Order: sequence, then structure tokens, then C-alpha cells
Amino acid sequence: MSARAGVNQAPAWSPDGKKLALTCPPGWQLDIYTLDLGDSGADPHHDDPAIDTEPQWSNDGRSLYFTSDRAGGPQIYRVGIQPGDKPRRLTFQNSYNARPVYRRMSRSSHS
Repeated sequence: MSARAGVNQAPAWSPDGKKLALTCPPGWQLDIYTLDLGDSGADPHHDDPAIDTEPQWSNDGRSLYFTSDRAGGPQIYRVGIQPGDKPRRLTFQNSYNARPVYRRMSRSSHS
């Protein structure tokens, strides 16, 4: 997946097919990185000691949904892909929420 040593897991292609989000270890913690296929570097999405994994792209490619244990147990978060964007927790009802799936609703589903 990437040239980073160690675990490279949970890959997810961006909607335009130009980027790959995946979980990589910068040290012992797992974090979400994006690889731009036209570039050789990997960009981290935030600096947090929590385990962040299972990224999924939004349909517009402007944000990622992921699982993190930063709240003490697995929960779903959303973060924009712009530098400095802060993750926002989305799930609160259960003690274990994981494996986000982002689905686009059709126009007929909104009525």
C-alpha cells in the first residue's frame, strides 16, 4: 500500500480515484493518512494519541469518516481533509461504534 514500515491497513480510495486513505503507524499508534497518487508523501490528518482506523471518504471527497478510541472506546468521527481541520465525534448512543459506512442518498430518498 505505502512505503511506510509496519501495518498498512483499511485502504479506501477517494471518489475521484486520486487519493488513498489508509491506517499507518507513525510510531506505535495507528493514524489515518492520505496518499496523493501524484505525490510521494503521506499526509496525516491529525495528531492524537488515540488509535484511528477504518477511514471512509465522503462522496464529495472533502472529508473522511473513521473509527477512533479517543473517547475511551470505539466511536465514529468525521474530519475534513484540509490541514488544520479538527475531527468531530458523530456517535454517542452506544459504547462501541465502528466501521463507518458513508452512503449517498438519491434525490428521491430526500422527499
